[in-house]
Amino acid sequence: MNKNNKKHPADFFTITLTIPAMMLIGIYLILNDDHIPGGGFQGGAALAAIVISHFIISPKTEFNTKQMETVEKFAYIGLVACALIYVFGGLYFSHPEYYTYYLMAFNVVLGAKVFCGLTIIFIEFAKEYH
Repeated sequence: MNKNNKKHPADFFTITLTIPAMMLIGIYLILNDDHIPGGGFQGGAALAAIVISHFIISPKTEFNTKQMETVEKFAYIGLVACALIYVFGGLYFSHPEYYTYYLMAFNVVLGAKVFCGLTIIFIEFAKEYH
């Protein structure tokens, strides 16, 4: 930012171009990386980068982390439920063809958890700094 506390036009232009690209990359990693583990974490981190970049450009924006904390808790419950249903529900042994669907569901829930977790961590540290 310059001395007058005004945003530079390049900031707005850069963010408006990069946010859709980061969103597409995050969603692509979560949904299309179902053949190997890791897509949910990487996609969630890419989606968290959107909030982090928005906060860097406009640090005065107020974020409420209580709703994200609730979503993160439900995502954790979803992760545990996905694993328990797949392994102990017998789908692992009786229907191995469901592995792709299981991994896709797991990656979506994991992506949501990582997105919420990284965003909460960044916002809480940023609140301490300001």
